Amino acid sequence: MNRNRLWVLLFVIVAVGCHRHPKNVATPSLVPPVAASAPLSPSLVEAESAFRRGDFLSSAIAFESFFESGSTSNEMDRLRFHFGVAQSLSGIASLEAASTDTFKDLIREYPESAFAPPAKMALSLKDDIVRLQADKVSQEGKIRELAALVPPAPPILPLALAEAESAWEAADYATAAKAYEVYLQSKPKTADMDRILLRFGVSQALSGVLAREKASNDTFNQLIKEYPKSPYALSAGRVIAMQAERQRLQKVDQTAKDEEIQKLKDELNNIKKVDSQRRRNP
Repeated sequence: MNRNRLWVLLFVIVAVGCHRHPKNVATPSLVPPVAASAPLSPSLVEAESAFRRGDFLSSAIAFESFFESGSTSNEMDRLRFHFGVAQSLSGIASLEAASTDTFKDLIREYPESAFAPPAKMALSLKDDIVRLQADKVSQEGKIRELAALVPPAPPILPLALAEAESAWEAADYATAAKAYEVYLQSKPKTADMDRILLRFGVSQALSGVLAREKASNDTFNQLIKEYPKSPYALSAGRVIAMQAERQRLQKVDQTAKDEEIQKLKDELNNIKKVDSQRRRNP
């Protein structure tokens, strides 16, 4: 229940309760009895008129002027009550706070008045408003704490990058290499480009396509050059070293094969020579 609803409830209570005729309690008249020779105070007329039309700020200011003038009325309890309500609904924080003293003064000075119970209820409503506001602040704080515990939503990846990452996770390196290449051709700006370059290089190296396997070295070298302090640069360097060693071993193996082939040829030639000599010397 918000503040305005609470005050609407208060008005209903006042309208119903204060126009009853309780036993041993004088019902305040609607029109303050003023001597015919004493005209109504202009500030009081303005206060009552503004109150009836719902201009509570103007009403509160006029009531304050009336009370400060020292003017009196036979309905001071009703006027104080209206003053307190006008202050509470004025929209001005200082006047809203001052309404508490106005209601307390009414209760203290006119304890038997029909307006004393509504004034007590008004104070209770004000306490409820303060409590509800405090509860709202507390709830908002708890909501912020809970929101801080919720991990942020993952960023929406570009289509080519999403395809590349999915293929990488599925170990489909040929597809990943193609998708990473398409993504990088768009010259994207991202904070984890070093990681993407490493995955691109590895995908190329494992793609099974000779041209892509050879191009992986360029990708790893780009990573090392552009992101020398990245932890992925160290991995790229190790891969380059491993590829160089593999190529060296492949060359060594090929050399060994060539040597074996040459030996075989030499042996065949020797056999031919021996066979030729035997034929000449039976």
